[in-house]
Amino acid sequence: RNLSSVGALSAPQGSEPRAAVAPVALGDVASTRCTFHYFPWAPGESTRHPQEAAQQRQRLQQSAEAVGLVDPRKVGCSQPYLCSVQTLSAVLQMLGRRPGSSGSGLPDIDLLKIDVEGDEEGVMKGLTEVDWLRVQQVVVEVHDVHGRLERILKLLRAMGLTVLQVQKERPSLRHGYVNFVPESLDLFNVRAARPEIRRINDDSRVPRGASGSCACGFRHLRKRPCAGKAESDRVRK
Repeated sequence: RNLSSVGALSAPQGSEPRAAVAPVALGDVASTRCTFHYFPWAPGESTRHPQEAAQQRQRLQQSAEAVGLVDPRKVGCSQPYLCSVQTLSAVLQMLGRRPGSSGSGLPDIDLLKIDVEGDEEGVMKGLTEVDWLRVQQVVVEVHDVHGRLERILKLLRAMGLTVLQVQKERPSLRHGYVNFVPESLDLFNVRAARPEIRRINDDSRVPRGASGSCACGFRHLRKRPCAGKAESDRVRK
């Protein structure tokens, strides 16, 4: 719905849409049936791993109460949905054959962004070695449980993405907006790139109107527009 509202799913005749939606879950192996747990009060936390999510929510609540914060969201029961699972390589093939796709060659994947609430390792294992050769950069949020972070870093290195940045998420306050991510959640942001890419953060200006950019022509640390914020608050990419 969000993509459709900005016209990303449609395109003039003779050109391809800027985005496509694949109605499947991603994992390391294909499956015709799995349960996906949807949280209406926090859609971004929806997952195939409800026990892991419940443990994270408990840690978050304990840390928030310890510093006097209260979560205003009304937490209720999750809504289970049955869905199929495909590997990422299978979905890439499917999208390459969709109507309107050129289907010619295997273009590079400039950026693979993964934020899947516990399935990050499975999604990455679902890429074949041929498709990994196409990936130039990866940005992934990792919940480090049972050694998951180290396994993901090992996989990235093995696939040639050896320029790595690992940053643990922590609480932050910026312009009155609290991003409360306690260290007890063990969430890490991992960026990986191939050595031939000089820097993960490029200092070039983003064209106005580009996907993800603010009207000012820059990308920002937050999803909100800058509203005239100082230059130091902006992340150019």
